[in-house]
Parts: sequence; structure tokens; C-alpha cells
Amino acid sequence: MRVHVIGGGFTGLVAAYHALKRGHEVTVYEKDQRLGGMIQTLETPFGLVETAANAFIWNPEISEIAGKIGVELKPAKTGARKRYIFNSSGTLCFPWPSLFRPVFFLRIFFFAFRYVFFRSLVAPRPFESIRVWGTRVFGSSITVEVLEPALQGIYAGNGTRLSASLIMGRFFSKQPVRMTRITKRGIQPPPRGSVAPEKGMGAFIGALHTYLKGRGVTFVLGSEVKSRAQLPSHEFVIHTVSHSHVRSQFSPYSNFAETMSALERISVITATLFFQPNKTKDLRGFGVLFGRDQGARALGVLFNEDIFAKRSQVRSETWIYGGEESEHLMALSNTELVATALKDRKTLQGSSDEPLHYQVTKWKDALPYYTVELERMLFQLTNKDFEEDQKILWLGTDLGSLGLSRLVAHIKTRVEASL
Repeated sequence: MRVHVIGGGFTGLVAAYHALKRGHEVTVYEKDQRLGGMIQTLETPFGLVETAANAFIWNPEISEIAGKIGVELKPAKTGARKRYIFNSSGTLCFPWPSLFRPVFFLRIFFFAFRYVFFRSLVAPRPFESIRVWGTRVFGSSITVEVLEPALQGIYAGNGTRLSASLIMGRFFSKQPVRMTRITKRGIQPPPRGSVAPEKGMGAFIGALHTYLKGRGVTFVLGSEVKSRAQLPSHEFVIHTVSHSHVRSQFSPYSNFAETMSALERISVITATLFFQPNKTKDLRGFGVLFGRDQGARALGVLFNEDIFAKRSQVRSETWIYGGEESEHLMALSNTELVATALKDRKTLQGSSDEPLHYQVTKWKDALPYYTVELERMLFQLTNKDFEEDQKILWLGTDLGSLGLSRLVAHIKTRVEASL
């Protein structure tokens, strides 16, 4: 059977991989002249710049694809385990210093006890926000000072609106058994945490494209398929472009597309700045997440050369902006965005250094806003809505799988169930 994949971004390429693996002929349509969507690695005289995600969280599904396409995934440096939260208490090394207070420690201990023996009592309830869930299980202090700043930096949202079930629910389901790997040193557990190709995430996209093309997958670039009627009705379609207006236009009578039309999306901006290293002021580690209304507009900052080797010979920082004020930030010029990052940098570590080089990337309406409203939308949909009579399989980050690794596992499950 011929399978048509609409969208040549990360989701589309992974969907094409699994459709090909199931023995189908595959055609991928991408309206731009480049594959990979938001994911791209740029080379500059000062080091690599990631335009979106800088890594995967290791899981068996990612490991399988990397092995097939011949990409070695390198683990993050040991020093990247150190992470920070910036809030009214200053720059906290996450999570331990903020938990040394006796009340915090008791709250965490009580949560851990219930998580092990009475997990359902602390699991998120349907349509419960992060603020409500966190206050119920941790108390307001931990929620406001630790939990909300951490999740705001990751999901670019307000804790009063973010859905606890969509974000935290996976931690309360049965976890799969971790696989082992066989090496020259014998059987070892797989790497934990962040992994990425040595030459950046763009290398993964390039290798996946080469693998698919070499096995007969057809790529049609610069071609936008706007309607289901443009494709043979008896052939299967995997639609991966998650913008609601695109889905509604593609399948105007789709209950799925109609229900998801009210989906709220947020824009994301990254500014990667290179500096001469300053040993006395530079924080070292994975990066910093910022709490709301704490004097900085950034959601977070990544310390790139501290996370993966060979990313830069100088100090490389990626400042991340977006969330509820993303539209205002999108209107700023690149120069104004860099000035904003430099102001936040001074707030963080008191440094007024000028950058050697910078790269700004803007992604309008890039990500779904993982709100309680989105949880309600997904609750209204049935399996029949996802797999309609028109032979359409809908995939995307708005279906409850934000994060590349979770998305890959979701794609594999859905494609295998549908083809």
C-alpha cells in the first residue's frame, strides 16, 4: 500500500521510517525546500547552533532508529547534571539546596512515601492544573518556588493553566523495563538522560533522510498538499502538520480537525550567544530555568559547551523565550532580542560582556500550549476520531506527546496500530 506522509519535519520523517518498516511504499510531502522542520544545526565560526531541540531523552525507540541510520548518540557530560532555578531566593542548584528547609524536606519525604505505596493519591486528577496539583501534593511553597519555574522553562506556560495530567501523568503510569545493551565491557544499562549526535541534531535528520531515500522513500519538496482530495482516496495518509487551520483545510469534515481548531499555540524564540569564557562569573552546568516575575524575561538558558563535547571552543549560551508573552517578543528585532538576553544575563550573573557572535531563531506558533483546555479537547475525542473513514492518521505534538523522545514512542505505537 502507498502511504502519503504530509509534512517533512521530525514527526513526518519518523512516521515515514515506521511506515517503511511495515513494508509500505512511502511518499513524503514538504512545503519547504528543507526537511526537519524546526530541527536544524547551524555551523558558525564559534561553534554549533541548534535552532530547536538540542538533544533527545534516551529511550529504546530513539536508540533503534539511531542504530539503523548509523548515528551514534553521545551522552551529556557529567557536569551537565548540575541545573539551576532562578527565583526570588536567588540562583538555586536544582533541586537540593531549595529542599534543605525542614518543611520542604518533610513535604518531599511524604510525597515519596505516598508515591511508592499509595500512588493514586498523589496522581494528577482530570483537568487539574499544575498549580492545583502541586499545591495539593507538595504545598504552595514548593509549587511556586520550584515546580512552576521548572515546568515554565520546559513547557513555556503558566502553572495556573498547564495541565498536570498531560505533563506529569506519565510518571504515575507503569514504567517500561529499562533495556540493557551489550558492549565490549559486557552487559550494561543504556545511557540515562540527554543524548545527541556529536555534530548536532541536524546530523540525525540528515542521516534519517539518507536512510529513507536509499530505501525507496520518495520526497516531494516545495509541495504543499492542502486537501485530502489531492491524493487517491484508497491510499493511506499520515498527516503531521499540527496547525489547526492546515488540518481543517485538509479535511474540513473531520471531527478531529474541528475539535482541535481551538488549540492554543505558543511561539518560541532562541538566541544563541558566544562569549569569551569568564571563569569567575560563568555558571557551569546544564542551564538555568527562570521563575515568573523574577526580573528576567527568559524561560531558560542552556550552557551548550557544558552539555555536549565539541559544541564550541568558547562560552556558548542559548537563551529561550516564548510562552504567554511570545507575540510581543516575536515583534522585536534580532538586535532587540539580543539586548534582552544580555539584560537577563546580567540579572543572572552580573556580567556585562559583549557577545562575539549571535544567532537568533524565531518559530511562530511552534508548540501546543499544554493547558487544561487542551486536555479537555483530547478527552472529547475518541479513537474513531483519530482514524477516520478517509484513511487519515493524525500525528503531532498536540496529541499529548511533547518532547522528541515521547513523540517518537507515540508515533511508533500509532503507526503500528494503523498500518
